[in-house]
Amino acid sequence: MIRRTLVMLAAVCLSLNYAHAQLTATNGVNDAYIDVSWNLAQACFEDAGNNNEAYPEGVYLELFADGVSIYVEVIDDFIPMSVSNTFRHLVGPGRTVNYSLMLYIQGAGEEVTAMNCSSLSASGST
Repeated sequence: MIRRTLVMLAAVCLSLNYAHAQLTATNGVNDAYIDVSWNLAQACFEDAGNNNEAYPEGVYLELFADGVSIYVEVIDDFIPMSVSNTFRHLVGPGRTVNYSLMLYIQGAGEEVTAMNCSSLSASGST
């Protein structure tokens, strides 16, 4: 019984730490803004070539709206963990916007390719 419980707990922990990356945007919720949310798995911030340690200089996150950068963040936690956040984009009524989120390894400038963590896209509207 204890062994089965431990196996189940380990499976839950793995699914929490290695969930897929996701970008979403609201549609028709408000006539003034679009909320853009992202959930990025722990693996997005781990260097697979270095025993899954955090990237030494962190990860550079950039959110684009119709190709224009609207939000930037450097995530440089010593211990990698999943990241969730929401950005409220004030666009006015009657707008549809295409969003994309990119992750780059800070310093090297290479795109994070683990688990489809980068090049995420979503559309939102007011």
